[in-house]
Amino acid sequence: RRHLRAGGVIAFHISNRYLNLAPITRQLADESGMRALHVVDDPPDDDPTYRSDWVLITSNKSFLEALRTEKIGEEIAVPVGIRAWTDDFNNLFDVLK
Repeated sequence: RRHLRAGGVIAFHISNRYLNLAPITRQLADESGMRALHVVDDPPDDDPTYRSDWVLITSNKSFLEALRTEKIGEEIAVPVGIRAWTDDFNNLFDVLK
């Protein structure tokens, strides 16, 4: 966080067919005193690009509120019992889709 400009945003690309990584990134944001928002980039059917999922983490509340207002982002629910990941702990079974 010390390398992030005031009001800056960290974007996590979390697209994955098998793992739901949004709750894990939400917990990272919570533990660092920041907020997280799930954003989906879903191009039209005639567009050759693929859908991608992102989690944006920031302390810039007005930025997140603007995304919510435009219905670009949504809150991330953290299922009960999922422990935050650290350098010493992770559990892929908890995030299987």
